[in-house]
Amino acid sequence: MLKAKTEVFDYMKADGHIVLNGDDDKLRTVKEPQGIKPVYFGLDETSDIYADNIVSRGLKGMTCTIHMGETAFEA
Repeated sequence: MLKAKTEVFDYMKADGHIVLNGDDDKLRTVKEPQGIKPVYFGLDETSDIYADNIVSRGLKGMTCTIHMGETAFEA
């Protein structure tokens, strides 16, 4: 499964970035394939981009706080 999820790396520029699901334990093992920098998103603070304070608003959707490094915003 990991091989299938990382096949896209073969078509990327060596200095590119790829956004990966940081909540997927298999994808977390990907470091810098072929010089491509992974950027992880998820619900865990160890991800580069993560969400917390997630609140369901029923039919009105949901709200959360999104963190990117030292920056955070409400969404």
